[in-house]
Amino acid sequence: MKRSNALFSLVALAALVVLLTLSVPGAALGSTGQKGTPTPHPTKGAPPTATAQAPAPTSAATTGGIEVTSTLEMDLLAGPGRTAALLAPNGERFVHFGEQVCIYRVDGSQEACYTTPEDMRINTESVRWSPDSTRLAFMDNDLFRFFADTDIWTLDVNSGRFANLTDDGIVGGVILKQVDANLDYGPVWSPDGQDILFLRIVQTQGDTSPVTLYSIPADGGSAAARYVLSEYGRFRILGIALAPDGDTVAYFHDWRDSEDAMWAGFWTFSLSNPNPQRLMMIDYFSLPNEMAFSPDSANLLVTLRTGMAAADATAGPEAYPAWVVPVNGDAPMAIDAAHRVRAAAWREGSTELAYIALELDNPDASGLYIASGPGQLGQQALPGEWIGPMNQGDRMAWGANGVTLLAGRGGRPLVVVSTNVTSASAVLSATPTAMPVEILTVRSTLNLDLTAGPGGTAAILAPNGERFAHLAEQVCIYTIDGAQQACYDFPGEGRVNVESASWSPDSTRLVFMDGDLFRNLRDTDIWTLDADSGQFTNLTDDGASGGVILNEVDANLDYAPVWSPDGTQIAFLRSVQKGRDTGPVAITTIPADGGEAVARYEVEGSGTFRVMPIAWGPDGDTMAYVHYWRGQEDDALAGVWALKLSDPQPERIAILDKPLMPGPLSFSPDGANVLLTLASGEFSADSPEDFPAWVFGVHAPSTFAVDAAHIIRAAAWRQGESGSALAYIVFEPLNPEASGLYFSGAPGEPGELILNGEFFAPSSEGNRLTWAANGAILLARREGWSLVVVNVGE
Repeated sequence: MKRSNALFSLVALAALVVLLTLSVPGAALGSTGQKGTPTPHPTKGAPPTATAQAPAPTSAATTGGIEVTSTLEMDLLAGPGRTAALLAPNGERFVHFGEQVCIYRVDGSQEACYTTPEDMRINTESVRWSPDSTRLAFMDNDLFRFFADTDIWTLDVNSGRFANLTDDGIVGGVILKQVDANLDYGPVWSPDGQDILFLRIVQTQGDTSPVTLYSIPADGGSAAARYVLSEYGRFRILGIALAPDGDTVAYFHDWRDSEDAMWAGFWTFSLSNPNPQRLMMIDYFSLPNEMAFSPDSANLLVTLRTGMAAADATAGPEAYPAWVVPVNGDAPMAIDAAHRVRAAAWREGSTELAYIALELDNPDASGLYIASGPGQLGQQALPGEWIGPMNQGDRMAWGANGVTLLAGRGGRPLVVVSTNVTSASAVLSATPTAMPVEILTVRSTLNLDLTAGPGGTAAILAPNGERFAHLAEQVCIYTIDGAQQACYDFPGEGRVNVESASWSPDSTRLVFMDGDLFRNLRDTDIWTLDADSGQFTNLTDDGASGGVILNEVDANLDYAPVWSPDGTQIAFLRSVQKGRDTGPVAITTIPADGGEAVARYEVEGSGTFRVMPIAWGPDGDTMAYVHYWRGQEDDALAGVWALKLSDPQPERIAILDKPLMPGPLSFSPDGANVLLTLASGEFSADSPEDFPAWVFGVHAPSTFAVDAAHIIRAAAWRQGESGSALAYIVFEPLNPEASGLYFSGAPGEPGELILNGEFFAPSSEGNRLTWAANGAILLARREGWSLVVVNVGE
């Protein structure tokens, strides 16, 4: 369907240009005449309508200790006129647009300056850095102010090489003329930096085609049409965003009048299976300042300018609405409904948010704010009247290293702001680092003459993957090739509780509790075993032994031990029994070499063993625990919680509302997520709901099913990796073809079957799995429970 230029309203166009001084890529300047009978895109239920007061954040939260550590004022301006500055994703340098295009380090040193080719003028609002911080993509000229032909260009910031990727041979004004041209705008990079997506309208003899999404290799080549976004008017699609998953695209369809309600708002679709869904309706005239996916692809950050913004510089938050919009269709979350948000950005590699509030009638509230994640209230990190360092003051970036750029309002210079994100959060990133699953293969398998699973036997693989402990009547240490190193007899009255045992981070010691507190109601202590010397040590001997619960005995009931990341401490849960009364559960720590046990946090409403298990995060300070659900009265507490040992203020990161027993709980190596497996208690259950496995974001609200389509018996992170790759076991009694060992590159990434077979994890409950740093995994075959060593490599 084509739209005639005769339908184009010059009066409306001129009014919009004067009102909003548009330079946003894809900003709307289109037909206001006859529209025909359009067919709306399918919507995901009833899309939410943006109102003056957007939904408030769910709760207030700290920013994880992030604060401004330094500021550097530069002798550069950004914002007024044609000047602008944009920070690279790595936060190590930025581009400044003035008379030339200049590259600066964030310490203020200049790397290079380049003069643009003749007749080419960079549209600075369209500029986007490549993911590796080496190139820029942009459109030339200004299609929306001057109606000039536009092409998509790149600039290599190291060599100064400009490249026109979509040169159609046309230069200068084209709209309202009988000129054939490709009008290209709104470029964005693919996550791997190999391609650039952009929007194209083909003008032929004055008539224009529908708005179509194209892609082109970043090094040059042929442009390929990917999807027709809108046949409804010219330039009604105002920019796009591409998610880190490389497949999900978001776009904004503008609103001009009530007839636009069927299209107006933010939409998303999959490149691999285009079926657009509207995430959010916008029923008033507005322009998108920024659209950006969170690094985990789960949310879309959107900021807008309304007509009120131009009409009244002191207009309230409704003039500059800003939201985080969940891609799954959940309700949008206002970034800060109480403040006028001028610009916002995700931190590269994290779901933390930085944003600028500019309150001209309340200067004390103006400044740079930081929020720990979507739906969390931000805290002021740097007061001042700032704007984003782009022409319109509405775009900013927050580098992976914690650096951001601000522009002083009223002609003050550019400021480089450093935050302590690295030290504040250790590896706080909530972004899973995807491992390409397709490069993983099973290099070898080795069948061992050992069993693990029935009757309280277990095999526990060391983190380095070089040996394992086999727990039965004795504790025996084997090398990964099955050679026995040593066997030790437990010296205590009970026996090693095999489900509680785990290796130290350096693969030299085991920690466990003795006896079975939950089956036999016996007193339990926390023990260690040096796997090389055979020395057993009771760390929490209280003098009590044997049956204690229901007896008049004073005892410390210690269970669920875990190692600190550095191996120097052990955390466990303790409930103190006085007579027949048991106290609340406390997270307790003790030196791994022996010493005094210290209660670090008493869990609210923990009752009798309502808390289990616990996990210790790689930053050495964050802990997670499960408060499990037994009935409706538990709703206020049941779920997964996280806290800082240095300042215990627990936050519930997931709600559990079904009577499922929690299995192992573990942090991802980057500290951003926790993995939890659950079970219904029915060993032969045949539904995925009976054995769910979830990944929950620790610092930002996110939830991923490890594999919602399959029954998951056990799952594990890759030891020693900085990312979030997962291995998991699927056992489908009714579908043997689906059973086996699977791998997923990151939470939310689909898993792939890499070894078919009926396996369990090699523990008495069949749910504790380890994926060692060298790629080794231990499995137990269902038939005979024999051990199999699986060697996984690239």
